Amino acid sequence: MSFAHSVFGAPPIQTNRRCVSIYRVTGSDHYLAKVSVTSISHLEQLVDRFIPFATVTTSIVLSVPVLGRTIDQGIFPEAERPKS
Repeated sequence: MSFAHSVFGAPPIQTNRRCVSIYRVTGSDHYLAKVSVTSISHLEQLVDRFIPFATVTTSIVLSVPVLGRTIDQGIFPEAERPKS
């Protein structure tokens, strides 16, 4: 779920146990919430709770082609490596 304006202070967002993680992001959405639901209808109920506080966009993860990759210096070409 992503939110098009700041909802972090809204009580349903902070206290809802279905919100596993909340990320502040760049772009047209201000926050991205990782939620845990049991069904599409359960997702719909959760979205309905947040609608009074924000414009809500949902996406569903279909698969995870890369999981748990660690980002380190090796991913940067030599010229682009951050200075340590």
